[in-house]
Amino acid sequence: MRRRSGLCRSVIAALAVASAAIAVVGSPPSTGAAATNGDECVVVGNETYSSGVRDRSSVRTVSGAALTTVPYAQAISATTGRVAWAEFSETVSSSTQIMTSAIDGSDRRVVIDYGVDPDDHDWTSELVFSPTGEHLAWLEDDPTGKDPWLKVADVDGTSVLDTFPIEVRPDGFDFSPDGTQIAYIEANGVFDGYDIWVAPTDGSAPPTKIVDHVQSDASLPPYFPPKSVRNIEWSPDGTQLAISGRDGISSALKTAAWPEIYVLDADGSNLREVAVEPGEQEAAKSTPVWSPDGKRLVYTHAYNQDSRLAIVDLATDAVTYIAGTQGYSIDAQGADVEWSAATDHIVFQGFDQQAPLGSPGQFGVLTVPAGGGTVTNIWETDSQEPFDGPFIGLVPCDIAPPPSFNGEVPERILDTREGLGAPLAPLGPQGSIDLDVLGAGPVPSSGVEAVALNVTVTNTTAPSFLTVYPAGVDRPFASNLNWDRGGTTRPNLVVVTVGDGGAVSLYNQFGSADVIADVVGWFGDGPGYVGITPTRLLDTRENLGGAGPVTDRQTVSLQVHGSTVPTSATGVIMNTTAAEIVGAGYVTVYPDGAPEPFASNLNTLQGNTSANLVVTGIRDSGRVNFLNRTPSAQLIADATGYFESGSGYTGMTPVRLLDTRIGASFGPEESRAIPIAGVERGVPASARVAIVNLTAVAPTQAGFLTVYPSGTDRPVASNVNFLPGDVIPNLVFATIGTDGSIVVYNSHGETDVLIDVVGYFS
Repeated sequence: MRRRSGLCRSVIAALAVASAAIAVVGSPPSTGAAATNGDECVVVGNETYSSGVRDRSSVRTVSGAALTTVPYAQAISATTGRVAWAEFSETVSSSTQIMTSAIDGSDRRVVIDYGVDPDDHDWTSELVFSPTGEHLAWLEDDPTGKDPWLKVADVDGTSVLDTFPIEVRPDGFDFSPDGTQIAYIEANGVFDGYDIWVAPTDGSAPPTKIVDHVQSDASLPPYFPPKSVRNIEWSPDGTQLAISGRDGISSALKTAAWPEIYVLDADGSNLREVAVEPGEQEAAKSTPVWSPDGKRLVYTHAYNQDSRLAIVDLATDAVTYIAGTQGYSIDAQGADVEWSAATDHIVFQGFDQQAPLGSPGQFGVLTVPAGGGTVTNIWETDSQEPFDGPFIGLVPCDIAPPPSFNGEVPERILDTREGLGAPLAPLGPQGSIDLDVLGAGPVPSSGVEAVALNVTVTNTTAPSFLTVYPAGVDRPFASNLNWDRGGTTRPNLVVVTVGDGGAVSLYNQFGSADVIADVVGWFGDGPGYVGITPTRLLDTRENLGGAGPVTDRQTVSLQVHGSTVPTSATGVIMNTTAAEIVGAGYVTVYPDGAPEPFASNLNTLQGNTSANLVVTGIRDSGRVNFLNRTPSAQLIADATGYFESGSGYTGMTPVRLLDTRIGASFGPEESRAIPIAGVERGVPASARVAIVNLTAVAPTQAGFLTVYPSGTDRPVASNVNFLPGDVIPNLVFATIGTDGSIVVYNSHGETDVLIDVVGYFS
């Protein structure tokens, strides 16, 4: 994987863009294209040091479709799928460790550990994997910027293969295509003079200087050879090197301020300038990147304060400019540029020129066909800061794990009132239904670990509960829905592992009830989500996990790691119930160690039993907090599954996104779009599904709320069913529309609506 140009800590400057001068191709940008793109995918990551934000990296198709997230990466091996990054010390503001892991975050290894000694060689940048994925190279120096080194090590950290002292930090190094050699640039102590070296990766022989710029060399009239070499990249066949460098000549036609593009043989011979445009200053601001066939080079070209991509045909020296200027600017200040072999697309860093400076989503990663065409915005940082050390990598699409959760537009697959998915009859006492879920609605017929169903009971005749579990296993001692009286309509979200025959079972204890199920998504096979037989972790009636009754403002801190939930889990799914309620209020569930949020998971009423599915992240302590804001209640929690690292799930401290009690209530048959992705509430623009707790408050008539992606038709489904005066919540796995919004629909009467965001999938 090619090293990007510029240092990791360089702040990207915004440049204005206007029409290019010569052959300019391109068309207006599109956003969020969903088509697949062949075999190569883009990995993008960003770190904004000024605000302390470290984003997870996103894996996307070249046309923009999000596939999954991976741990934050500063380098990725297209061969092995391992990612690498530097951990930074909070005490000395420099890196203390270089780490690698599998693409799903597992198998973490320390390549080198510097400690926190500020005098050590502990400021690292420019991490690069060798083409085979066996080795890792980086630059390091002390925090004063002196005494730099280029180091090459085994990727597992067993040994440092070679160390090359460099007088002044270079702007470039690169592995040969077979990984056996490394080329790098070194200042030679002469003003504006840089040498180019080639050395065996394993240190078996000393470096060889292939370009010596101590002596003046006018062998390229009317052009002088480069003096200040900035970037270097090996050709795909290993026979040539491309560099950008400043030739030091200043005239009416050229200035010394901008570098030109040069090509030379790998032994240092045949140095020549390419992309020569009389009257043009080439202004190469990024590493010249070879096309996969080795016949072209692409680089970022700055001209009269404009920025654009330039492609040079090495056979003819003809230059074609891809403007990409229809509202977007190619960042010409150390931009990262890659060339996709599978799709012949250029992938580059840029920003939305039309957006206000510092606005969310202004900075992003774009693609454009190498022959010109539509510019596609495939990833936007949700930061209001410019990119600070962005990373772009290209990998085979099958090297990345599939997304853990696949959100869908809700679709009804069970309704006993209509004979859909089951006989046309209510579910009687101690009765059960086996519901086929594989191949039902949007659920594939194979490759499915679990499904997310919004399950509703209505026309109930007695107090009872419903249990949903995998078909073919013993019914667990747990419940998913609880209701206190006949005539109740009650929903709850259920995440359930698919059982025998691709089915799940639904069991009713007392009386009879009609049962409705809307599928809202599914979890694929493989690492990510792990469903478990529902296991009771908390029951304050029995002093299990905590003692009750739990009083107002009391917090029960439940140990989750080490139970049926392993210590590697990053999130847990629990069906949570409040019973024996005295008074009214709410219960909030959140990760231990996080600030106490202003949000709710359960809403409680005197004498009722209230249940809701809860998804929450788990932090280092392995505990989850239950904050009670009810005068008195007993708390119960059944774990039904958990998320592994690499699942794409990110847990949040719950954040209130909407409260219509401060504003306008929902009216009858009203639909309202609610922006959720990219807003300043912790949900990034890359999020595909938001996990929200949806609550209806004091409705004036019986009705329901439906949540669905913006830009789609409203489905025949419901998420919250309510009666007049209710305060009733439900967890929703809300698929986000292409504009970053979800839509909430209210069927009847007026009602206030609360939305609390608790996590998301990217």
